[in-house]
Amino acid sequence: MSKRSASASPTQGKPKQAPAGKAQSTAKAGRSKSQPSASSKKTERNKEFDDFFKETAAGSAPASTATAKAAGTPTAKSEKSGKQAAKPKSKPKSKPAAAKRKKRKKQDGRLKPLKLLFRAALLAACAVLIWCLYAYYVIIFHEQQPLQKADAGIILGAALWNEQPSPALKERLDYAIELYEEGLVDYLILSGGKPNYSRGLSEAEGMQRYLADAGIPQDKLLLETQSRDTYENVEFSKRVAEKHGLSSLMIISHQYHTKRAEDIAAYVGLKHVQTAGTDTKVLNESYHYTREMLAYTKWQLNKLLMPLGLMI
Repeated sequence: MSKRSASASPTQGKPKQAPAGKAQSTAKAGRSKSQPSASSKKTERNKEFDDFFKETAAGSAPASTATAKAAGTPTAKSEKSGKQAAKPKSKPKSKPAAAKRKKRKKQDGRLKPLKLLFRAALLAACAVLIWCLYAYYVIIFHEQQPLQKADAGIILGAALWNEQPSPALKERLDYAIELYEEGLVDYLILSGGKPNYSRGLSEAEGMQRYLADAGIPQDKLLLETQSRDTYENVEFSKRVAEKHGLSSLMIISHQYHTKRAEDIAAYVGLKHVQTAGTDTKVLNESYHYTREMLAYTKWQLNKLLMPLGLMI
């Protein structure tokens, strides 16, 4: 074998090396063919992510709602209803609501007179209560002044039982006897007529018998037999006193009766008058004080009506 053939054999076994520039371009081209670019990869990944998000949202919506309900987490509907409950929207005015308001106003207009009447009745009841308390106070705490000598004492009449003075009238007569015996009065005017149902003695005549039996002289007893109430007792007794020239008078009755008698005496024009009241042991004081409170109220009303020619 020749030297040329021997030397050529090694070079034939080695690959031929391409130039550097060509090799690099060839490598880049190979990578570009085998691997996609970064921008295309990013686009594909975004697309895959969008598809995955859509599938996840579509498949997990009911499950998330159920999970929220089970966990007690407020859903969109509950949050919306909560907001509506927190901030109620003003409903638009509807015709039925306007009709209801109109009907309510009409009913209120009808009830207004009744409400005013109720208030007036309530105020009147309060005024009556206040007046009764005042009258009761005046009657109970009416103080009797120290007695002075008078020309005559007027004994206010009370009921007769079988033409005899009742226990209450006896208390007044016994007190009058004491005043006469003490020299505080010179005459006794006995005032009292017949009740409507009675045909017997008048109250004045029954008192005259009782006092005469007690030792009072007949000429010291002056009768007034026409009166039927306290006002007439005082008014008619005044005429008897004027007839006999008696100027200073003393009204004799029970203690609870003296305030009204004193007020009546001032009304009819008795100038020199005083009251002498005795306590009671036979009467129910609570009942008679309450009854006297009503009688005192009636007298005050009559005092207003009498100038008009009226009386209750």
